Parts: sequence; structure tokens; C-alpha cells
Amino acid sequence: MSCGDDLDRTTDGSGAIKEMSFAEIRELDAGHYWTDDDGATYPYRGQGIQAPTLEELFQRYPDMRMNIEIKQETPSMVRPFCTLIHDYNMQDKLLVATFHQATVEEFREVCPDVITSMVEPEIQLFFGLNVAYLGALFQAPGTAFQVPLTSSLPVIGEVDVITERFVRVAHSHNIQVHAWTINDLVEMERLIGLGVDGIITDRPDLLLEVTR
Repeated sequence: MSCGDDLDRTTDGSGAIKEMSFAEIRELDAGHYWTDDDGATYPYRGQGIQAPTLEELFQRYPDMRMNIEIKQETPSMVRPFCTLIHDYNMQDKLLVATFHQATVEEFREVCPDVITSMVEPEIQLFFGLNVAYLGALFQAPGTAFQVPLTSSLPVIGEVDVITERFVRVAHSHNIQVHAWTINDLVEMERLIGLGVDGIITDRPDLLLEVTR
């Protein structure tokens, strides 16, 4: 079970999300584990913060750009998700991500007017071509690479993913590079210097400090 599948990481509940009704999830304290001082304090506990629906987010923030990850592979939620996007005219404000190849392929077919990031096999193909100085041959099925700083490859071992050339060649294809999950101020500064287009972080306060 990944960290996106259960309630333990962010709420005062526990167990698999898929085994609970939304009404049960709504009763939990969604601000229970948020901290910006490594657990010394939890300022949002007991403040009545609940897990919102996506529809509520679209209603509350109709002009905000959002990066939304589809965590669930089966049963598919692609079609109702696409319908909701169009109901609120959010198709030009979203970047949709997922780790599942079948899910991203289905989403691109059902919702072709909404951009997506790329999944691991697509990123690996670009990475391999780029290492071989054949990056110009890559045909991009998505708009962004959302990648960690390093990755472990068979035989080779740990390699740096986000390098100056990775970013430069990605940009030559009009592909954005988003780094995850970066919670260190110095690392944020280094990545911005490399020209990344986005940083996914648990510490937006630090990122705001850097970008200011």
C-alpha cells in the first residue's frame, strides 16, 4: 500500500481509503499530521479541517491551476473525472498525473483536451535516448516529466535524473520538468538554477522563500 492509499499519513484515522465511505472520511481530522517544524507542533489539529471533494475544490478555486494525480487504477475513475473537469470548465487549468500506464492512456483518449505528465516507461525512454545523445528522436505523449532527483537502474545502479542536459533537451521538446519531492531549500535553489519548471514539495513556505 502506498502513502496515497491509506488514511494514516494525514488524518487521525487509519486503514485503506477504499474501504471507507466518503461520509466516514469526512468525519476525520484532515489537518491532524500537518507540521512545519518536524513534529514539534501540529497547528491545524482540531481546527475542523475536512477532506474536500474535487468538486468543492473546483467551486472554491475556479481560476487556480492544479496538478492532480489519479491514484486509483481499478476501478477506473477516468470518465467521471473527465466529466467533472468539463462541467467546471477546468480543462485548460489542469495537469493530470498518474503512475499507471493504462490509466494515463485511457485519460488521454477520453480527455484529449487536458494535458498530462508522463509515466515511468515514457520517461525511461526519453532518459535512455538522452544518455545516448538521441534525445531529439523522442516523441512526447505528454506535456511534463515529473521525476525524482535520482533513480535506480538495472545493472547501472543509482543515477541522477535531473541534469542540465535532461532539462535542456526536455525543453527543446516543449516538455516541462517538475522535481519531486523537494523539501530542502538549498536543493530547491540548485534545481531552479538548472531551469526546472516546477517543484513538488511538502514545504511550500520554503519554496516561496526561494522564489521571492
